[in-house]
Amino acid sequence: MTHSIGYAGNILRVGLSAGDVNKVPTASYEALFLGGRGIAAKIYWG
Repeated sequence: MTHSIGYAGNILRVGLSAGDVNKVPTASYEALFLGGRGIAAKIYWG
């Protein structure tokens, strides 16, 4: 994969009760899941 610029390839997880903000890269599992639907399923189902 090429180097991504900006928010592409990242997920921002925000914990509202604790006030946590974490940036999680998706590069580790992007090849395993096809397209936006596959990555969305990975995020939703953990």
